[in-house]
Amino acid sequence: GLGPQAANGVAAGALALGLAMTLAPSVARLKAMHDDHVPMGLMAAWRFRPTLAWAAVVGGVFEVGLGSITTAYGAQIGLDLGRATSIAGALGLGSFALQYPIGWLADHLPPRRLFAAGAGLLVLSALAFLQAAQHPALLWVCAGLWGGVGGALYTLSMIRVAHDFADSSALAGTSAMIAGYTVGGALGPIVSGWVFDHLGVGGQGMWLALLAFSLLLMQTRPATPGSATTG
Repeated sequence: GLGPQAANGVAAGALALGLAMTLAPSVARLKAMHDDHVPMGLMAAWRFRPTLAWAAVVGGVFEVGLGSITTAYGAQIGLDLGRATSIAGALGLGSFALQYPIGWLADHLPPRRLFAAGAGLLVLSALAFLQAAQHPALLWVCAGLWGGVGGALYTLSMIRVAHDFADSSALAGTSAMIAGYTVGGALGPIVSGWVFDHLGVGGQGMWLALLAFSLLLMQTRPATPGSATTG
């Protein structure tokens, strides 16, 4: 029952509340690294674990970078405002719903298997999106998978940071994942908008499939000693 302005107000209020929580004195006292560890820069962290950084980029594209473009596409094919907006809601719901299960799975399965499974699901969902014009229900299915799996990739990357950067700088590792995720979230609507304009829904599905497939290849190639995705 909320109008667009009221909905934006609720969202802005939630963001303000989150910001206020980070200003608590207990947050300021948290330590990002041990005093005896050698500092590490952002670029060094990317070079140290490039596969993790790429997983964060891909996660950002699918979880953050596709909400607006899929909503616009839904409106373009004739959905009303409420139904088109609900596509972004499906993306957010998928992101929320998969967080606990992926955390549980991270405690029980090898990281490479989880990253590869997530990338494989994204490839399949991108290919399914090619049929969205004929079967609009696929918009919600794909959006739910993009939000859930994209968010899972980011969560898994952060989990691996806690392990792989334990002897260096968790701050640098975390910053590298956040930067990669943010880059993905920014590139998603830019690339998707261009692709939709010039190549249509087919181009959109194919570029997303290729993006996810690149991560799948990285996760299924033979692991090197000390790789972040072994385990």
